[in-house]
Amino acid sequence: MEFASVLPILLAKFILFDLLGYMVIAERFTPDFLVWVSLTTKDENYFKRLEAKFMLALSMKADVKVYVTASEAELIKRRKGEVNRDFLHRQLKLYDRVAKLVRAYKIDTTESSVEETLNELLRLIQPLLTER
Repeated sequence: MEFASVLPILLAKFILFDLLGYMVIAERFTPDFLVWVSLTTKDENYFKRLEAKFMLALSMKADVKVYVTASEAELIKRRKGEVNRDFLHRQLKLYDRVAKLVRAYKIDTTESSVEETLNELLRLIQPLLTER
């Protein structure tokens, strides 16, 4: 059910614009959806299901895949205690796993400013901007 509900969004907001030649930059994409489904259903093997493999294949089509993260302690500090430590731990493990599956570039922002993180992201996409 989750897969059927997200497919039109992916087609309308990401895939269509990419096919039309636009550069699509998204804060969230299919890996986030897969982690969300896995967490909410408590199914750590969700990535092995057919629909998850399809979504991972879609993720691989992205020119640049970036996983922006921070340490557990830093994320708890940033969220001012609004997060369950066990949930966050499981979430980070799943994100690490999916980032490896899609071969995402990892940016650890634990000790980075917003400006430093933005500069690193821009450095990653700069070659694509000059190609267009």
